[in-house]
Amino acid sequence: MNALILAAGYATRLYPLTLDTPKPLLPVAGRPVLDYMLDELRAIPGLRRVIVVTNHRLRRIWHGGRKRPTLRVIF
Repeated sequence: MNALILAAGYATRLYPLTLDTPKPLLPVAGRPVLDYMLDELRAIPGLRRVIVVTNHRLRRIWHGGRKRPTLRVIF
């Protein structure tokens, strides 16, 4: 099973926080929002891959050092 995270918006209502950092990478309680999403997805049996659809503003790719599920970022 695959999971798809749609994160291609520009989050303009969060400016200036999102000028250089995509919304999924904004920290909440010291961790990127994407971490919380992946924690919830990890509980799904049979999950093999997580695909993150984002925009060109993604300047750094979150990897978290996790081996499974595989994280793929699509621009």
